[in-house]
Amino acid sequence: MELIGYIASFFSAISLLPQIRKTLITKNVKGLSLGMILTYLTAGIFWFWYGLLKASSPIILTQILFGSSTIFLLILRMKYRNYGNN
Repeated sequence: MELIGYIASFFSAISLLPQIRKTLITKNVKGLSLGMILTYLTAGIFWFWYGLLKASSPIILTQILFGSSTIFLLILRMKYRNYGNN
């Protein structure tokens, strides 16, 4: 059963990579919702906390990786928010 958790963790953790890649290449963040990013980040914080309470390595690992991706996407959104609007 633990293997299923690690597989789910892997796919959850990489789920934002296509969006990050596209944003890095195009520098276009027009379609990125700040609300969505902040909701993902908030959910991730609570999932991480839950993982700690349950001592669940798959949940903790997922949220560390997913949270890092979400924070990076937030940074990209802030960095490129005015790109191309000149």
